[in-house]
Amino acid sequence: MIKGISFLRPAGSAAAYDRLAGFFAALGFAPGKGWQEADSRGASFLAPLGNLEFVDGKFPSTADILVEVKSLDSVHQAAEAWLRAHPVPGQSGDASVSQLSPIAETHWRSRIFTVEPEPGFRFSFWAW
Repeated sequence: MIKGISFLRPAGSAAAYDRLAGFFAALGFAPGKGWQEADSRGASFLAPLGNLEFVDGKFPSTADILVEVKSLDSVHQAAEAWLRAHPVPGQSGDASVSQLSPIAETHWRSRIFTVEPEPGFRFSFWAW
């Protein structure tokens, strides 16, 4: 029986790892067990439901990872506050907020936004 699914992606640097871990903690993900070894570490974030989908036909214009939430407006506000408080090095808080899209309607009758808390790491958050 399937127990869970994990998507692992190298952060690229210790600074990027710390930014991503801080971002997901600020949005309210439950912390997972994670791990620490001599030459690597992993931050784990849990959600109560996982979903693996394959698309045939029109693919939604989103990031590769979509996170369904209960209160999209609250998560959008938390993402904006985090980006202002933790700007990408070399940018102001206002410039970092440019990595956050406005909330938009989808063709599948939901609402969505996309955020890039660390360059190269895009996530879409959505709600019915």
